Amino acid sequence: MNILIYKKDLIEKLGLQDGKDGKTPTSKELIRLIKPLIPKTEEQPMTRQEIISLVQSLIPKRESNAFVFETAGQIAKKLNALEEIIEQKTIKGFSALLRNLQRSMKEKRVVGSGGMGNWIHQSFSVDSSTTTVTLSNNIAAGGFAVLAYYNGQYIVRGTHYTQSGKILTLTFTPTDDGDIIDVAYVRA
Repeated sequence: MNILIYKKDLIEKLGLQDGKDGKTPTSKELIRLIKPLIPKTEEQPMTRQEIISLVQSLIPKRESNAFVFETAGQIAKKLNALEEIIEQKTIKGFSALLRNLQRSMKEKRVVGSGGMGNWIHQSFSVDSSTTTVTLSNNIAAGGFAVLAYYNGQYIVRGTHYTQSGKILTLTFTPTDDGDIIDVAYVRA
């Protein structure tokens, strides 16, 4: 038989004003209050069961449908032992949490697997009068997803050219007619 001692009832029975002074007695304080109630005998000390029976006699009887205070661990152990399904409405706020999670998953669904985008390669013949090169599409990543080469030599954005939309503006003058600018970029 599991013996439950209700601390709240014991506090009331001992005449303590739980909460009036904003302080609930600790277990040690309760033991200090209970000890004087235990009869002192010269013959033989009281057994654990006798002490429990004495304390139980101080606690008012509860009705059979009275609320039993359990720890979170005790409740979790009982729930985990169940073989039936626990209804969603039993867990406060669970239905709303589940709806929000489902909505979030639908909104953040990713189509495809990323990859490197759609690369485009274009070559332009330039001469000493060429100042710009116009691409057929805008460049992804705000114009940074681009590799540009002048006669096979890599040229750097901001140093050798600037970019705006589809247009690369050269900051140098090509030296010979028939020079080539190759541009590989991810289409936006």
